[in-house]
Amino acid sequence: MAPLRTTVILMDDLGRMVDVDVLIDPSTAFGLFPASLLMDLGVKPFRDLEHRTGQRLGQVEAMLKMNAAYIICGFGEEDCEPRLGFHNLASLVLQVNQRGDDLEPLVVEYHEHPKLEIDV
Repeated sequence: MAPLRTTVILMDDLGRMVDVDVLIDPSTAFGLFPASLLMDLGVKPFRDLEHRTGQRLGQVEAMLKMNAAYIICGFGEEDCEPRLGFHNLASLVLQVNQRGDDLEPLVVEYHEHPKLEIDV
């Protein structure tokens, strides 16, 4: 099966939008974009995470299929292949369909649990 690709819109706080062709990669948690693109959009790495682990992750506003959300993404090398991971899709309330060839709304099921009562 061919890899699933689409276009995501990344946005900065001033309303500037950039279309980015991405690979949908549900085998990874977070997205990956060239560091220069993220920095141009004003994205900054989470300082505490970078200091503790050396990982450069940040948060950017994204829109895909009319769903908008803030997504966590890595600062990649300039020649990296931009991608979205399963956490990004969930933030955008989307999932890969069963055929693996398109995105569809995320099905969220809520379950009621019996109320736990504790005598004190």
